[in-house]
Amino acid sequence: MRPILSLDKSFLTGAGANPPEHPHNRIHESTGAYVPGLLVGGPNAVIGGDPDQTKYLESGHVPTAKSYLDVLSSWSTNE
Repeated sequence: MRPILSLDKSFLTGAGANPPEHPHNRIHESTGAYVPGLLVGGPNAVIGGDPDQTKYLESGHVPTAKSYLDVLSSWSTNE
């Protein structure tokens, strides 16, 4: 039986079929180097602090399990 995954996404850089590509990480941000083995935060449905995440959540009804952004600046989901 295959598990049901809401995002069909790995939260470990360099692992799985769909790993994060833009982790909020100082090395990646300053050099552009992709560092395998970083664990990102994953879904976060709490509004406040992270402008990208707040904008995404306020755009409409986003289920908690899908409240994840794979963008460098979204520290609340991708750090």
